[in-house]
Amino acid sequence: MKKYAYSAIVFCLMLALLIPGGANVASAQSPNVQKALEDVRTKLDDLVTAKDEDPTNDLALRITTYKKVLSFSIAEAEDLKIKLVTLEDQEQAPELKSWKEGVVKDLTAAITFYRSEEKALQKSTTTLSALRTRAEIFKTFREETFLPLADTVQDFLLLNHEKKIFDVAERRLQKVGEDVEKLEAIKFKGAEELRNLFGKADESIRQGKETYKTAWQQFGDTYITQPASSTDVRAQSTSTEATDEENIESPKALALPLATSSEEMANATSSQSSIKDLARNSLDAVQEAYRIFIEMSSFVRKLLK
Repeated sequence: MKKYAYSAIVFCLMLALLIPGGANVASAQSPNVQKALEDVRTKLDDLVTAKDEDPTNDLALRITTYKKVLSFSIAEAEDLKIKLVTLEDQEQAPELKSWKEGVVKDLTAAITFYRSEEKALQKSTTTLSALRTRAEIFKTFREETFLPLADTVQDFLLLNHEKKIFDVAERRLQKVGEDVEKLEAIKFKGAEELRNLFGKADESIRQGKETYKTAWQQFGDTYITQPASSTDVRAQSTSTEATDEENIESPKALALPLATSSEEMANATSSQSSIKDLARNSLDAVQEAYRIFIEMSSFVRKLLK
């Protein structure tokens, strides 16, 4: 009887040790980050729509606003770059490593452009019209080139983080399975129910991992193997004549696969949404497994009362 009770208690303790942190596997942007991104959009819109004849559009204030936008954008790009550079990639395929190196270069190019804009704002010849043109170029670059790149990097980081989650979940599943076998060996009266619950947890993790693999496949098909219509325009640049005082050059486009039609752009957006949905579904499956672990622990505790 002591052996019976001891094994059951050990099982409860094992599950208790396995649960912390397990259910909280999904991550999202913090409210502060979301607010900062919204502020950037609002400030850019204000800069772009500034009117020369409007006395409220003080140039010094507009320059200060643009500097704040640039400061946030630099921090955002540098954060993504650091996360990519420091990411462990010993097991990644050569194609994926090559893609990552290219993205790091793209982020570096974006940071260089942002810093060149900061430097340009120091010119005493800057006018409201020139500033508005700079803001328009910056907004176009950010919305059409940088943000899609940033979203792709976030998908990549999420999928890499998920690998660690599944590694931990599978190790924990194995330990729980070993305890269920011990309870079956001593003919614990709830062993059959525990085996059924364990099977559900096992299936949930298995399905989650399959979904995770599909998400990686979708990511590879969309971004690693570039579609035929994609164009590497890293070396291309255009310039816009802003005012008589200065010539404003647009940023060099990044080597992100670019859609050449509205339909292809919609398909690219759909693919990115699919990756996020698949990643979210796979994490939900892991959460379900941990919920079952908790149910198993509660079940044993009730039997021991």
